[in-house]
Amino acid sequence: MGISFFAGRVKGKTKAERIRYFLSKIIEHINDPIWFLDYTSLFFASLYFKLIVGNHGEYILKKDWDNLIILDACRWDYLRKVTGVDIPFIISRGSSTPEFLWENFGDDYHEDIIYVSSNPYVDIFLSGKVYKVVSVWRVAWDKKEKTVLPKDMVKYAKYYRRKYPHKRFIIHFVQPHTPFVGNNEIKRVLKCKGVDWDPWYAGMRGILSASELWRAYERNLRYVLPYAVNLAKSLKGLNVITADHGETFKRLWFPPVFVYGHHRSIYIDELVKVPWWVFDNRKG
Repeated sequence: MGISFFAGRVKGKTKAERIRYFLSKIIEHINDPIWFLDYTSLFFASLYFKLIVGNHGEYILKKDWDNLIILDACRWDYLRKVTGVDIPFIISRGSSTPEFLWENFGDDYHEDIIYVSSNPYVDIFLSGKVYKVVSVWRVAWDKKEKTVLPKDMVKYAKYYRRKYPHKRFIIHFVQPHTPFVGNNEIKRVLKCKGVDWDPWYAGMRGILSASELWRAYERNLRYVLPYAVNLAKSLKGLNVITADHGETFKRLWFPPVFVYGHHRSIYIDELVKVPWWVFDNRKG
């Protein structure tokens, strides 16, 4: 998956734009009953969570930090599992990156923040809302893996941190979000089936098993983690490793829907319970 995967799923900044996007996707897939049922059921499930359950997440800009390191789609329980550390959690304001961004930043301008990003959504939703967006995905896109590698994120984060020592930084890695870096097993299965789907969607369609997906997800988390921890330990200030949202692959009984990957406004623990791992480097 390349940049088009992200940009193609943007639902718009306004309610009207999001409704137009929703209707356009229905028209595009009108002859695909499985997709149609899946997409519309998730849409109505999100309305239930949004209007009935409500968003009870915390606003990250109201919390104390100097450098916020975001691991995209990182589940709190999986991070505890792979680190063996009793990491606390917070509830995110979004169960997808766009929702996380518009819920936390709104329409205000944040003079004190530089956002180092591997995710094109950041450019779309935060352009003009922070002091600077460093679009690493534009300059360091790995064509083989079709993503931004952690080593490049670290390089740009450290460079701009030295350049702007008095700003607060948000450093947003892609991983453990798909694509699963170096996972030739999943790539081979999808290629043999002749599809270029997101692995979670392929799992929902029965092409990949849940165990295959979670093994790949955990490997992707273990891959990015040393880079994130290195940053958290090396940058001066109060540093936090967190996530914009989580990841899931489960059936809900109410509302009756199968949730795979992550979707906007589905406020279940697997998607909104995210780590808040603090590294205090304010001394010395």
